[in-house]
Amino acid sequence: MLLIKNPWGHFSWKGKFAYGDSNWTPELKQALKYDNFTKDQGVFWMDWESVLTHFTSLELNWDPALFVYQKSFYDMWKVADMTKYDTRSTLKACP
Repeated sequence: MLLIKNPWGHFSWKGKFAYGDSNWTPELKQALKYDNFTKDQGVFWMDWESVLTHFTSLELNWDPALFVYQKSFYDMWKVADMTKYDTRSTLKACP
């Protein structure tokens, strides 16, 4: 699951795990500290399979000072390469 922010506006995901979607279980809500986002702020959760289906690229944003070791690289990911990994994995947010 990825928590995604649409930086351009107030459009949220309407697919699987969208606000009010029946896939949200009480356990998953608790594990991800789910917020209903009652005010649409362009922030929403997406499952990894939907990300691979609907995005051609990802840009990650974090504070590099949080990490002891750092390495930068640039490359292209192909969806076919990513689907061989377990799509049920969850990424955890950095503090």
